Amino acid sequence: MSTTHHALASFARQVADLVPGDDQQDEYGKITLLTTRLRASTEPTEVAALAMRDELRMLKCL
Repeated sequence: MSTTHHALASFARQVADLVPGDDQQDEYGKITLLTTRLRASTEPTEVAALAMRDELRMLKCL
């Protein structure tokens, strides 16, 4: 796996760690903005990434 993949995976885990609990509902806007930006930045390669995911699942790598 490439360095870029690891960097994106690490970033995604960091975002997941920020997901607020019940006591932090005022943070929802920040999380929504982050996930929207992440989604927009990965959109150009989404089809290829999903195809690779399906291929790896067929090979039982995932």
